[in-house]
Amino acid sequence: MKILLKFLIIVFVIFSSQLSEAASIDSWAILSPLSGGNLLMKATAPTQVTFSVTCTRSTLAQVVNISIRLRANDGKGNYQNMHSDVFIKTQEFFYGGKLNRTLTKTFTVVVEESKMYPGQTTVTLSAEGVGGMPSNSYPVIVPIENNSICCSSTYTNGTAPSVILTSTAPLKGGNGTYTYQWQTIPDSLLSDRVWVNIPNGTSESYTTPIRTKTTYYRRIVRSNSSPAVPENISLPITITINNSGLRIGAIQNEALVDLESKVSVYPNPFTDKLTIEVNNVEMKSIEIVNIEGTVIYGQNNGFDGPVEIDASAWAQGIFFLRIMTTDNKLVMRKFVKK
Repeated sequence: MKILLKFLIIVFVIFSSQLSEAASIDSWAILSPLSGGNLLMKATAPTQVTFSVTCTRSTLAQVVNISIRLRANDGKGNYQNMHSDVFIKTQEFFYGGKLNRTLTKTFTVVVEESKMYPGQTTVTLSAEGVGGMPSNSYPVIVPIENNSICCSSTYTNGTAPSVILTSTAPLKGGNGTYTYQWQTIPDSLLSDRVWVNIPNGTSESYTTPIRTKTTYYRRIVRSNSSPAVPENISLPITITINNSGLRIGAIQNEALVDLESKVSVYPNPFTDKLTIEVNNVEMKSIEIVNIEGTVIYGQNNGFDGPVEIDASAWAQGIFFLRIMTTDNKLVMRKFVKK
């Protein structure tokens, strides 16, 4: 009886030990989206990240439960779970009773942009229920997005006035800090479409000179981060000069006249209320359009003084004011609700 009891105790201890170290992770890797060994994240939308995990079952345990999660390191030793499902529970990772069985599983998770620390994030894997974790990490790249500029226009009197070209939406991505370079195509290089830098065009906005010939403009945005983020080049816009009739491209689709110095829009940025005030300009109509070009406010009379507008119900973003004067000239202003 004593011999049998000793045998049962020994068996129980060995079997318990095998259950406590059921498996180990041999390797893991992010499969997509990758760029030069870096994890490529979206700046303005969630990103689907696919990764694989290879695990070896080294004991007689019938069921192995492994909990896996991707974590973001902000570069200062702080970690944050990268997806809403904190754990991916891989119940019964292995089946049957064979020892030293190796399997690879692939997982896809949705990572929110809010989990990113631009310019310094690295991604690692953590797991529970395994005997070890291979060291591996992926630097994160957040490409620059929203590099769109406004606006193309056409003039028929042989001369284009000086106008301000600027962003149509806040930039996203990179490390959050940006440098700018505006470019144009000189007349001598027009046939070859060769873009050259504008020496003083290094700000977010660019004020064009008065032009007598059709001119093309575009903007390059860069963000100095490590790993390096690719530069972003905007779509070009065109200041067209001809004598075939007056029109304006992009949002306004009307004549653009440089009368901004005579129009005040304040506060800018604003939150709930907006005031429009003019100096030596007789207004015929007012329209305000959002970034999609939808008219959200209009007024055709009652211009005895400053115009106060309740904008509390408007969404945050960029808006354009269009004032048509009594002599059919158009004044354009850009403003932002925060």
